[in-house]
Amino acid sequence: EVEFISNDGKIFSIRSGKSKFSLGCLPKEDFPIIEVDKLKSEISIESQELLKLIEKTRFAISNEETRYFLNGIYFHKKNTEESNKLSIVATDGHRLAKYDLNLNTDKNEIPGVIIPKKTVNELHKLLIDFDGMIKIEDAALEYDNTLFFSFNKPNPAQVVVITGNIDATFLNRILTPPEFKTEIFEIDQLDFNKLNTADLVILNELESVSGALKTNLANLHSKAVPLVIIPPGNSDLNSYNKFLTQLNAPLYSGLKNKETLITELAFDHPLLAGVFNEKVENFDYPKVQTYYEIQNVNNVISFENNSGFLAEGSGVFLFSAPLNNENSNFRNSPLIVPVFYNVGLSALKSPDLYYETGKDIEIKIPLQTQQDEVVHIVSKTEDFIPQQRSLGDNVEINTNSLKIPSGNYFLEYRGEKQTYLSFNSTRSESELEYNIPEETENIKIHQNIGAYFNELKVASQSHELWKSFVIFALLFLIVEMLLLRFLK
Repeated sequence: EVEFISNDGKIFSIRSGKSKFSLGCLPKEDFPIIEVDKLKSEISIESQELLKLIEKTRFAISNEETRYFLNGIYFHKKNTEESNKLSIVATDGHRLAKYDLNLNTDKNEIPGVIIPKKTVNELHKLLIDFDGMIKIEDAALEYDNTLFFSFNKPNPAQVVVITGNIDATFLNRILTPPEFKTEIFEIDQLDFNKLNTADLVILNELESVSGALKTNLANLHSKAVPLVIIPPGNSDLNSYNKFLTQLNAPLYSGLKNKETLITELAFDHPLLAGVFNEKVENFDYPKVQTYYEIQNVNNVISFENNSGFLAEGSGVFLFSAPLNNENSNFRNSPLIVPVFYNVGLSALKSPDLYYETGKDIEIKIPLQTQQDEVVHIVSKTEDFIPQQRSLGDNVEINTNSLKIPSGNYFLEYRGEKQTYLSFNSTRSESELEYNIPEETENIKIHQNIGAYFNELKVASQSHELWKSFVIFALLFLIVEMLLLRFLK
């Protein structure tokens, strides 16, 4: 027999034989039943717009559970005479992300609400991870009328920071999960395996670039991996410039020992686009004590004398000055977050929508697997184990020219879905190929329509001349016959 006893909703007791348990309770009034059909406020947003809002702000959500009011995204609506906007804000106390969306709905009032981090992440998964099929129904189109595709959230960009004896942890506070996975290595402890799989590499105040490092960075550069270089105060310019020449990137020149303000911003450059609502004139500009000049560059941020502070060329982002606190206060400037964050975004790679069956394709999946365990590629009708190998935090799958049936699949590991994959047959049969015969006695080939009509025109003119010659010949014959008849 089990006995349940409630003491005015404050203490809930359970008794059974000699056992007794008491549970503290909260008033039921604190947990009202939310009736969705009676909510006074509602708003409609396109799914892709909502996804954009979340992606622009969720990186700044705080992970500190004690500050629960920062553990989410704050949604609120601003109505003015000129506009009707939905504003989204997130902050962790160090970074603040804000995004405004213009609405076409009525200007009804909607109270502000904090969407918890877990809900935000679940929403993000629902909005970004799905697979689908496009099919064209046409009686005259009997093949190539179906295309399978999958949308997956982008994998975190693997960021490798190589530093000298200089603190580089400020980059960890900017390039954070879920968009980035940042690892900092001192030059004498560099993991070349990690380096060779990086999506973004940052050299932070290295005195020189060694031969082995040059070779690996050049290989990454050939694969369009962005590179950021922050020079030290005592840089070996010859070492850097030989390396930059190899990349066909801008070069450093002489060191300037003069305090200089950073004042000029290229607002239209991708690193700064959307950072400011309007061009700012009264900005609290940072400064440097020493800097190098950079030759032949596209300046993103410039000094007051128009020399480049941050420049870009050939996939390389070059700072002209050390960013340590002794030389510059740029680390304390609000510019540093959008600059490095947008450089990081340039390294994010969108997953392929689909792969072609029958081709030798390598697919890299961010997944840690145990040595004796394998992943499966599964669909409603297929389940097979592809050739695969574990590379640190990734699994590399090779299709080995397998004739995989067209369709939507998912990657399964330990009975759980990891990501979606889609395969389609090659579309080579859809490429129009014309059977052009060889030129023979009865077949003449013209290069284009114009040439054909010009030839017809010339032919018609030759026919006119021939007719004229025949007419003149007949006239001369008639005249000759008349002369012979009447002059004898």
